[in-house]
Amino acid sequence: TDDLITVGAGIDLADKSFTLGIWTKMGGDGDAITQDDLSIGYNADGSFSFTFGGSALTTAIYSDADTWHDWTVTYDAVDNTRVIYRDGVEVARDTAAANYTGSGEITLGAGFTGTLDEARVYERAITNEEVIELHNGIARDNTDLSLYLPMDEQFHITANDLSGQGNHGTLVADAFWNPSESADTATLLYDTEVITITVNPVNDQIVLTVPTAQALMEDQRVRIEGIVVTEPSDLTAE
Repeated sequence: TDDLITVGAGIDLADKSFTLGIWTKMGGDGDAITQDDLSIGYNADGSFSFTFGGSALTTAIYSDADTWHDWTVTYDAVDNTRVIYRDGVEVARDTAAANYTGSGEITLGAGFTGTLDEARVYERAITNEEVIELHNGIARDNTDLSLYLPMDEQFHITANDLSGQGNHGTLVADAFWNPSESADTATLLYDTEVITITVNPVNDQIVLTVPTAQALMEDQRVRIEGIVVTEPSDLTAE
């Protein structure tokens, strides 16, 4: 569709290492983030692609693309390595023929049907450890962070960039904030274990599901910060 967020042309990724990250809930195929011939997004079959320079790195097909997932892609300009991570775990890797050389406006949601959240752009390839930390809601090193859109404004046509670089986004056409799409289930990675966090819609109780008894020791603590919204309604940007 033409409903999207435009960020402007202030972010230069040409001939550089970079990272793109975004949470998605697919309603149909389309690009989550684009700039020139660079794009990341879903294909109609539920696979996810990282494309530039006329070639695409594509994941396996996922049957649960219509639920919330955290996608991060990295490109290392030193050795031309492209990597795709899903929910903090590497799922695809290849070597590009050459660096990305495009430029221009960055857009979120071009031709995309679904819901987007938490967009990030770094002008460096973040590490695997950083990918896991970001999936778990931890941002320790914001070096070369060019864009961070939490997308939690709810009422305005501006998506505020909290990277400090001033790359604010603008909602275009019928794109709107939709707080009712807030996920009631999330995951975090602890060592090699995936811990599921679920909000009980009846009593708003937060439940942690741990796969093995060894995943969390008795003397360890997990701190969860967030907001539980009950009976939300869709809000359209003014």
